Amino acid sequence: MDESHRDHFSSLSLERLLEELENLIVLEFQRSGKPWVSVVILTELFYEKYGASPEAALKAQSCSDSLRNLLKKVGVFQSTLLNYLKSFMLLL
Repeated sequence: MDESHRDHFSSLSLERLLEELENLIVLEFQRSGKPWVSVVILTELFYEKYGASPEAALKAQSCSDSLRNLLKKVGVFQSTLLNYLKSFMLLL
């Protein structure tokens, strides 16, 4: 990761980083129609958008958890997709 990405990620809060990951999950769900996204795909999407891995961004935040463990702890996969599905159903 180059210096500009390290500075960018160190200035983001962990909460904001999780929001970015949630946005990527929703976008992938909209694209694929599948109610799940693997960590591998999420990592690829993050890298395409930011030029660095989410693991590197977590390290810049001094977070010792892996991406997978962090997402499990905060329930991002479940809550993001459930909230998206609920809002989608309300629009129908």
